[in-house]
Amino acid sequence: MEKLPEAKDQDKFESDEIRSQTIEEEFAKLKLNYEQKSLEFRSEIEKLNQQNEKNKFPLSSKQIRSFTQKALEKISETFSSLAKELKLRALMINSAKPFENKILNVDYKKFKSVKKTQTILNQITSVVEYIESENLLILGGPGLVLALDALTLEKIAEISFIYYQLPVLFQYEPVTEVLFICYMNMLAVEAHKYDKVHKKFTKSYELINHNAPGVASLKIINSGFLLTGGYDRKLSIWNVVEKQLVKDLTFNEALLCFEQVSSNIMLIGGDKSIIIFNLAENVVMDSYKVHDNAIWKLIYHSMHQLIISGACDNTVKVSSYGDDGIKILHNFLQFGWSYGICLLDTEHILTCSKDRYLRVYNVLNGKKVQETKEDLQHDGDWITSDPKLKRIFLSETNGLIHIFEEKNP
Repeated sequence: MEKLPEAKDQDKFESDEIRSQTIEEEFAKLKLNYEQKSLEFRSEIEKLNQQNEKNKFPLSSKQIRSFTQKALEKISETFSSLAKELKLRALMINSAKPFENKILNVDYKKFKSVKKTQTILNQITSVVEYIESENLLILGGPGLVLALDALTLEKIAEISFIYYQLPVLFQYEPVTEVLFICYMNMLAVEAHKYDKVHKKFTKSYELINHNAPGVASLKIINSGFLLTGGYDRKLSIWNVVEKQLVKDLTFNEALLCFEQVSSNIMLIGGDKSIIIFNLAENVVMDSYKVHDNAIWKLIYHSMHQLIISGACDNTVKVSSYGDDGIKILHNFLQFGWSYGICLLDTEHILTCSKDRYLRVYNVLNGKKVQETKEDLQHDGDWITSDPKLKRIFLSETNGLIHIFEEKNP
């Protein structure tokens, strides 16, 4: 297992253009160096052959050819490994979604529940995820995962499991058309292929690289790459096209959620800290204790360089993020675990928690501007958004799913 190097000074806001140019330059140097070393090696072999002919060198021609082949294979293997590393770094460029694609641009005073449905998951629901490419909502309960039509909230497909298994996290990779699922206290991440024609999911394979007590977070960072974080403090980077583990790193805290800041900077929610991690360099740049319990939700507000975090300490916090690191600006007290958070516009967020209240906060001045209890029947659990159609989907712990959007009084 690869251990993380010590954090080092780096430019947190290095541009993607500079990073891309640097990768291209390093790759060109690597290729040139390889070609030069290959020529030097062939020259030495030629000299050896000539000595063998003149002085009856003790190596036979067969031995020389065997030695040459093994040496070239070793050089090629080294070059391929380095080239793969550079390719991984290059693929991480431009993988962060623009901030404009994360906000709804709605009037929070008119934002109401316009449609709701009671699913068959009437005991407990887990995280709800919206898959834009398939227009599906994915959520789970004991022994079952449901796929709902995101417009009508009607059931499209389901995946059955052993009853005691509770699926809690979902990520969909649109190129391979695979839904990744992990379960509470489970070590493996399951990959289920989606059949669009017959509207069903079929288990395809498993990704296993974590230890007890299991996987805690999933994140698609680019087409073909998946991050998994664990309660075992491990970070795994997977190539899901080749179904292979690319990187395996260890941290000082459990890794509970991810949020990408730029092409190479990732925020990671830990047991109490927000960890700043450089994906391209595999370096922990810094870590800041922001909460008193597990952090399950992170949103990066690039317009104002803010981090919005929700945790199991009954708070949502707003922190600044800049050259001087992370500093807490506002502390929004909730009455229960708080990881249902959504950006309504460039200044306001919507939150839900276990007390059945929906609250709207201004992240710039730190004030609560609205509080309602009329839309929720049970505990507010999780929020996922559809910025293109300016709506959110909110799940309640008893299996209710809501569509929220602007609604005239």
